[in-house]
Amino acid sequence: MRPSGVARRVVGVVVLLAVAACVSDNPSTALQESTTTSVGVTSTASTVGSGSGGNPPAGVAGIEWEIASITERGQPTHSSDPAHRSVLRFDGHGGFSADACNTMAGTARFEGATILFHFAWRTAMACTGAIDVVESLLVRLTSATATWSISSAGLHLESDQVSADLRPAGSPWPRAGYEVTPLRESTGDGTTAQYEVGWTKNGTSVALMYFTRDAPGEPWASGTFPVIPPFGSTDEINHLSVPLGHQQLVIGVLPPGASRMELRPEIGSPSELRTFDLAGQATVFIDVVDAGIGSAQIVALSPSGSLIATIRIAAPSRRARAAAMPARLAEWDRAIWRE
Repeated sequence: MRPSGVARRVVGVVVLLAVAACVSDNPSTALQESTTTSVGVTSTASTVGSGSGGNPPAGVAGIEWEIASITERGQPTHSSDPAHRSVLRFDGHGGFSADACNTMAGTARFEGATILFHFAWRTAMACTGAIDVVESLLVRLTSATATWSISSAGLHLESDQVSADLRPAGSPWPRAGYEVTPLRESTGDGTTAQYEVGWTKNGTSVALMYFTRDAPGEPWASGTFPVIPPFGSTDEINHLSVPLGHQQLVIGVLPPGASRMELRPEIGSPSELRTFDLAGQATVFIDVVDAGIGSAQIVALSPSGSLIATIRIAAPSRRARAAAMPARLAEWDRAIWRE
């Protein structure tokens, strides 16, 4: 059965959420921005926040804040749907983004204990149920001025009508429709590009799933890469190169007979790419390489070192993130999930 709800949006090749079809809350114009107004609310949390220079402090910026509860004043409290990930994040450079059923974004200026939100856009996927209620309240919260405070329990936000309690979130993996086995993730200082790669199975179909972003606090771009059935000929090195800050994430499948993979740049020494066994289903390679290598080769080698296959790669265009799903991947996507 094809996954539904928020999990569906991660199916496909590279998807830059921030450039998806956008819709404003004002139906008269697709990208009209809302007007920010001050409402002067007093925080009820234990420790009142203090931002300076318009940006949030380090303890708030760059963190995935998951909505634990959100409520409209005088109405019942709504908890985040456990099957879906509802998060808010601040990029530390005057912007915010959030995911519920849809993705949304805008600006957020911190002035002392106040956040002046300026809602800009959101994607236009139809939503129902609990996640739709949470999203509607989140849109209202990020379309107004709110106070903020932080404590050991997490982050508290409150506008004149909506209040929310948030806590640090974990992995970006979807919580419904998939069972994902993590394979590799970035291990940096928390200020550079990030990625997470895992694999998932549906019946006899197997795919790699990945998330990437250029810096903490930015929305995740996500996609899937088919392993079984293959994207192309099994005699080729089926691979995908994804922009990742000043580097690129390279993923692919070892062709039959290959036991290791090498990256061979035009200048410099070859390096072995990391490989992973998918529980006997297939062997894949996942690695991060310098985006400035220019044209290079990925070669598949047998246990004896014989050349089995080779393919030339080049640094991917930044436009790749905004590209539409290739026709062959769209056909594969419909087939694997039996749409």
